[in-house]
Amino acid sequence: LSKLETELGDETFEVVTIATMRNSTKSIQSFFDKIDVQNLSKHNDPNGALSRSMGVLGLPTTLIISKSGKEIGRLLGDADWGSPDAIELMSAIKTADHQY
Repeated sequence: LSKLETELGDETFEVVTIATMRNSTKSIQSFFDKIDVQNLSKHNDPNGALSRSMGVLGLPTTLIISKSGKEIGRLLGDADWGSPDAIELMSAIKTADHQY
């Protein structure tokens, strides 16, 4: 995710991380420090309200949200978001996002 943010992040694209339930802000920061990630925003969904409202049934879940707030993609499970294929896919979505 960090590489994806580095490659594509700007005023029209942002990788947003949201920790759910029992993960405290401190534990989120500790995890990011451990994996040496400094460029991702850190958010917390302490009671799971956002996860429930978005229909998240398992973790990790990736939601791709358009600029207009519409969900245009979802992936349940692990993914290598720093891979060339993932960056190419997200770049195409970013370019086409004005259609959503």
